[in-house]
Amino acid sequence: EGPRGKRRSRTARSSRIPPAAEAWRADAEALIHEMVDWDTLVQRSLGASRWDKLVPKEQERFTKLLRSLIEASYQSKMKLAVREKDEAKPGEVKIKWTDEELRPDEARLAARVTADKGHVDLEFHLSRNGDAWRLYDLVIDGSSTVRLYRSMFRQIIRDEGWDGLMARLQKKLDDVKAGRGDFVPGDQATTDG
Repeated sequence: EGPRGKRRSRTARSSRIPPAAEAWRADAEALIHEMVDWDTLVQRSLGASRWDKLVPKEQERFTKLLRSLIEASYQSKMKLAVREKDEAKPGEVKIKWTDEELRPDEARLAARVTADKGHVDLEFHLSRNGDAWRLYDLVIDGSSTVRLYRSMFRQIIRDEGWDGLMARLQKKLDDVKAGRGDFVPGDQATTDG
């Protein structure tokens, strides 16, 4: 089965629980864990040549930190979305799947998401892991999340070294967990110190 069929079953499972419920948040977090190919996302975000230079302990530390940061950011966004949903009547959101490219071990799904304030074009890049398809990159209006992370990380490494990158990511994680920010590619707070 291709990734679109898997997506439909995950969406149906998640939509049965009211968004304000704690169970919905737990289900959404479980879906993120299930749907993301963390190894590929982390390695491509850093770049193959840099990744290969790291000793396993550094790889493990970077993977844990980046994954924690992305997860904390998503959790923060979910809390905000639930709070906004409680405060205002949400507009209609339409998703139109526009393209699907399927290869033996990778796939690309494209969609246009339209809401009250306009639209956004999304591409989901997935890798096959056994029978499961897992997300490793999200392209938003032509901007690859992985490429933006890689560019941001290279700049910090060039300016401050590996320890500087790790310190910045840890500080950003602490800020996101404390509700003092978010983690998005190209975020000035992450790139400007």
